[in-house]
Amino acid sequence: GNTVKKMLQSSLAVSCKLFKLLCSLMDRSRAATTDASVLLGVNVIQYVVLRFGEDLERIPGLLEVVQDDLFNTIIQNLSTDNFLVLSGTLTLTRNLFLSVTRHLKLQIELVINKLIEWIMVEGVPYQKQ
Repeated sequence: GNTVKKMLQSSLAVSCKLFKLLCSLMDRSRAATTDASVLLGVNVIQYVVLRFGEDLERIPGLLEVVQDDLFNTIIQNLSTDNFLVLSGTLTLTRNLFLSVTRHLKLQIELVINKLIEWIMVEGVPYQKQ
């Protein structure tokens, strides 16, 4: 009873910490972040989203990490000139939206506003648009 509950809570806490670590790989405000680390973070998180999708909202604390940490890094990575990072970030955003739509409306609005900003700026390469 109690031991199983403690093990489960510990496991969920570790899951949240691992997800935060993956988000930090994508965090452009850290000096150690490179396009390669961003791509690694995007790809691993992409796998988690595709594999567990709707279950993300059922893990205590994980939805908050997605809403805050992950979307903060997603917004940062929308400004990249690296097409692979941009493409991966947009694909991840779409899959997150499809998986946990009702919890990400504000975050998706921020992403759409950022994309509209790009289109309005002169000189943005056509490929990026």
